[in-house]
Amino acid sequence: ALMRREDAHALFTQEEVALLGRARTLKSCVVYQHCLELVQGLFGVREVVETGKYRCRCTGAQVKIERRRKTMVPAELQTEEEAPIDTDDDFFGNMRRFIDGHLADALEVAKGCFDVFRAYKDLALFLDDIQSVYPPPKTEQDAKVDLVAILHRFAQEVLGHISDDELREQLDHYRRTSMAEQPEQPA
Repeated sequence: ALMRREDAHALFTQEEVALLGRARTLKSCVVYQHCLELVQGLFGVREVVETGKYRCRCTGAQVKIERRRKTMVPAELQTEEEAPIDTDDDFFGNMRRFIDGHLADALEVAKGCFDVFRAYKDLALFLDDIQSVYPPPKTEQDAKVDLVAILHRFAQEVLGHISDDELREQLDHYRRTSMAEQPEQPA
């Protein structure tokens, strides 16, 4: 009610409030984790294609991914020669094409994620309350509050009070009467 009606209308639209609500539901930390997993996963596939080895992120153990062999004979019947490589096995070729087709997208996700969370931190600094909102909370029990949830609540409050004419009239009346009661300053 302290804000002029036209300023309040310009601040948020109903669609923006709904968008903030959906973002609040997703939770900032979860969005960050999903972006990170997506990008790391693609880079993990790229590593397999380039090195022929898969490295487990949890343990660090490496496994060599070999091209499929043609019919394998039982170990007791094997000779010194290795079975020939199956020329129909196009695993590495398919993975290379996948990486080539999606690497730019993954890099865009990584850049977008970085930019959004840099803006999140900048807003927390601007509001001078970084210790309360950054980094975003990981759980509901975390002492920090998700800044997106705060912005959503603020947007709801602004839109909810746009039509609060009674309160606006009371404030205007208070301003007029308090100005009339102030003594005039000598010139």
